[in-house]
Amino acid sequence: MAAMLMVSSNLLVTDYEVSGAGTSLVNGVYVENGTHGYYDLPKYKYTNGGTTYYLFYNLSTDDNKWVIHKTTDISSGTGDYYYINSGADTPPETGNNPVISAASTCQNITIQANSTLTINSSHTLDVTGDFTLEANGDFTNNDTLQFLGSDCNLSDNRATKSSLGNVTVEG
Repeated sequence: MAAMLMVSSNLLVTDYEVSGAGTSLVNGVYVENGTHGYYDLPKYKYTNGGTTYYLFYNLSTDDNKWVIHKTTDISSGTGDYYYINSGADTPPETGNNPVISAASTCQNITIQANSTLTINSSHTLDVTGDFTLEANGDFTNNDTLQFLGSDCNLSDNRATKSSLGNVTVEG
């Protein structure tokens, strides 16, 4: 899992562009490619360097979410890159509120206005570049936000500041 990403459908009605992901491997234009799951919602496909990634809705017993994954079979337990809790019929374009539920690393991260990033307990987000909280962005840290290296910057542009939780700096 990683950080904030932007999903935009400005290309064609059935295409979605993913940008700003913590790994550039999944950034690109996802084209509608059939349907997936019990509700028969559209699934989207993107190929980068010979690897295919899918954006699809996953109805699970835990929650309902849009997922970026290496396969359309998430029961394998591997290949999950991002998920966004949502009950919408299409991927959310704004208000993305990712939850970090595994040890994660990103270079730069921006938490945009009206969006939230949450780090669940027992998990760490390592940042090797810039961490930016835009005005009206929200951040909940239930474990550790860790800056790695001397090129890291923290910018908190919120009008009302709240605790960033456990923050560590190495290097």
